[in-house]
Amino acid sequence: MSSEVAAGTVFGSYRIVKEIGKGGMGQVLLARHSHLERDAALKILSPQIAKDQTFVQRFMQEAKLAARLNHPNIVHIYDFGQVEERYYIAMEFVDGPSLGALLRHWGSFPEEQALMLMRQACVALSAAHGAGLIHRDIKPDNFMITKQWQLKLVDLGLARQVDEDLGLTATGFSAGTPHYISPEQVEGRRDLDPRVDIYSLGATLYHLLTGKPPFAGATGAKVMMAHLQADRPDPRSLKPELSPGITTVIRKMMAIDRESRYRDVYQLDRDFYLIQTGQFGPASAPKKAPPADTDRIVMPLAQPGTRVAPSAPSVSQIPPSEPWTASQLLALEDRLSRFVGPMAKLIVKKAATTATDIPELVQLIAEQIPDSAQRKSFLTGVSSSGQLKPPSQPSALGPTATSGTPVTASRTTGTSVTAIGFPPDLLDRIEKLLAGHVGPLARVIVKKAAAKAHSYEGLVNHLSSQIPDEKAQRAFREAVRKLSA
Repeated sequence: MSSEVAAGTVFGSYRIVKEIGKGGMGQVLLARHSHLERDAALKILSPQIAKDQTFVQRFMQEAKLAARLNHPNIVHIYDFGQVEERYYIAMEFVDGPSLGALLRHWGSFPEEQALMLMRQACVALSAAHGAGLIHRDIKPDNFMITKQWQLKLVDLGLARQVDEDLGLTATGFSAGTPHYISPEQVEGRRDLDPRVDIYSLGATLYHLLTGKPPFAGATGAKVMMAHLQADRPDPRSLKPELSPGITTVIRKMMAIDRESRYRDVYQLDRDFYLIQTGQFGPASAPKKAPPADTDRIVMPLAQPGTRVAPSAPSVSQIPPSEPWTASQLLALEDRLSRFVGPMAKLIVKKAATTATDIPELVQLIAEQIPDSAQRKSFLTGVSSSGQLKPPSQPSALGPTATSGTPVTASRTTGTSVTAIGFPPDLLDRIEKLLAGHVGPLARVIVKKAAAKAHSYEGLVNHLSSQIPDEKAQRAFREAVRKLSA
């Protein structure tokens, strides 16, 4: 048998479409399930490595641990098993690039965008850590980005249960990737905890902001020794325009002594939020002004079992001016919990900060249900319940909604109706200008920005922030402004 699985091959219940990746452990293939007609990413262990039962155990461990996590920011595991001598895992296929690929294409990210992505990473890690799992290999290539700019954590191959000695990592073995590895992993310590992921996320954030990993070296060993001994780098030495708070946060994330790091991702996310809103640091310290489109900033994560901070409104504190009531949000949360469990509360709260009406709110919530059949069931149940009737509308979910009919909310995009009605031909020309700087992702970026912008100036400023180079940003803004002259 060939060492690789080729396109067109039938592999168990899957037909291979194409190879989408290859690494030391084997292939990653795009495949389609023959009965379910669902695309999946198949990770297949190479026959050579499959001869080593330690690696096989680790590979199967990945599937078992990851399959427990059903979360919109974590790639979902569908199935795992063996076909002849080949072991495989079938997982959700993300039709988008990795954060590492975007980093290699763009060079670096604007601070605002990097923070938003890292806050999604905190949400993903809160679910993993809450289930008693640590990832141990956090890096840009292990985050996928969907076309809707949703971040998804992948590759739990090095994950392990915090409280369980699986006997697969011998003392002295450094699991992880050199540029992002924690000092504890370099030392080969066995008493790892979630703070190793916080350290690696700090190294990842440094790379996103500066375009370079925090430490360089001719060999992996030299890079790892730098994690153990070198002074923590200041990202503002490479990018002076970064806010002062970001240096403080990264250095705390990457402290050599883990006792000096953030205790958990809840503390970390709180500081990310404070940076976003210009509140980070002592009163005497200069603070960065919050971005103009603060409606995109979600409240910090609330640690399970603790009260939400006073500044984070609970469902019962939603102002009466919103197009929904507190009881309607609670009803949505209750129905959603049947599909996603305890994450329902966070999903509903986050959607409520973005949606402008009930149909959009319901649609945003439904998008967080990975399974299409469950998503349809949720929409049908919401529509037929009659609990979400807006005070000023005659039917359950808007003028055209009828009982028993799934909600199909019309989302605002750059090619139909936008927040202030940008002409579609103008958006098409803006998209072409932006594509010259960011590539094919320009279409998605323009659509999302146009749906939320409340002024032409706000739209231009947001789109220019997606371009890493300042000179190119200025050129883009000038070219776009001329379009409306």
